Amino acid sequence: MEYNTEVYEFLDQVSYALSLKFKDKHKHVFSSHFIELFQEKLLNAFEYQKPIQKKVLVKFLTKTHKYSDAVVQRFFEVIDITLYYPLIYD
Repeated sequence: MEYNTEVYEFLDQVSYALSLKFKDKHKHVFSSHFIELFQEKLLNAFEYQKPIQKKVLVKFLTKTHKYSDAVVQRFFEVIDITLYYPLIYD
């Protein structure tokens, strides 16, 4: 029973991360584009049934899209990236 609760909580967390409410809450600090990129990566992880390695996500946001490492790390702290495990892992 506890396992089911954890699964539901995880799915609720991911659902929230993909919502407009999440985007509206964080876009003022991190920009709409930044949030959209994060949401796109989450959707791709589900579509391809492949989890995202945290360092790959960091590289995607910093190297490919030129966001600073400090901004990415701050975003991870604000949203508590650990809540997205096992979808996003170290």
